[in-house]
Amino acid sequence: MPNIAETVEHDVWCPDGYLSPGIHGQRIAIAGHSHWSDDPDHPGFTRDLLQDVVDGDRIRLFTSISYFFGFEDVSEFWSKALFFNFLPSLVGPGDVPPENVTI
Repeated sequence: MPNIAETVEHDVWCPDGYLSPGIHGQRIAIAGHSHWSDDPDHPGFTRDLLQDVVDGDRIRLFTSISYFFGFEDVSEFWSKALFFNFLPSLVGPGDVPPENVTI
């Protein structure tokens, strides 16, 4: 367990399109649970991950969420939706799948 003083808090993904025009005139904020990764933790972790999604990387969770809202273009959706995690720091290595996760 990391020392609380050493814990990194991730910044929120808030693209320009979130404020205007939003999605169908509404601002959509998505709250995730946590990030699991072997990559080094840093405050921009969430922003970097979502920028990769906007740039074309396909991560199942983010693709599924965009489809749920009726967007075939994953990049378009995540260019307009805010995202943050309830637990705003890495909680475990990427090769250990979280239990009881539904996508």
